[in-house]
Amino acid sequence: MNAPPPPGDSWRTPRRSASLRRGLARPRASRADSARRFAFTLVELLIVVAILGMLASILMPSVHRGLILARIARVRCDLKHLGIALESYATCHGRYPPDRLYCITARRDLYHGLPPELCQTRCLDRPLEDLFAPGRTYRYSACGPGYVNDTPALIRCQVPQRFPLPGGPLKTYMRNHEAPARWIVWSVGPCGPPEQFVDVLQFNPYDPAGWYPRDQDGIIVHYCDGNNVCFP
Repeated sequence: MNAPPPPGDSWRTPRRSASLRRGLARPRASRADSARRFAFTLVELLIVVAILGMLASILMPSVHRGLILARIARVRCDLKHLGIALESYATCHGRYPPDRLYCITARRDLYHGLPPELCQTRCLDRPLEDLFAPGRTYRYSACGPGYVNDTPALIRCQVPQRFPLPGGPLKTYMRNHEAPARWIVWSVGPCGPPEQFVDVLQFNPYDPAGWYPRDQDGIIVHYCDGNNVCFP
């Protein structure tokens, strides 16, 4: 005769067999069911898109501001390079290159343009384009002999008496060696090239009140004072 099962084991065998049968009878999940189990719902996708939009709205102004500051730093380097070219020209020729003014509408873009003499004398490799005004060069102004509509003329500049501080009445200079600023070069700045930058009746580059960063929409300048010291 077979030995009886040990006490306590008789109740385990039927349950183990029943669970095994249920496992064998359970159908396998299809690939479609697995895909549906791990897919995102429309609400979840909308929540993710909303979060990404909020992060972008927070970060984009900072990124844009960083790009503007980097461009301003590059512009200041270009203006200092122009200052070196102007001083090299003055050393070789005993004077600064002439300024050019245009009242003709068709040539307004050349108003206070960089003097071509800088490239003609190899003081400058090429005309430098203003990073804030694509297609236009940086601007240049100096009182003394120059050109108005390509006709020789005496260029005058109006400089505040408190220069380089803003305010105070304007004083007119027509001789370069008497002016508190021998020359000035500038970029139109982050605001871009509005029309007043090419209109002598509305714009005075020698007025520090319109300089960046004092005026966030102002021009970025580099100039040489009466002691032949360049700023900034």
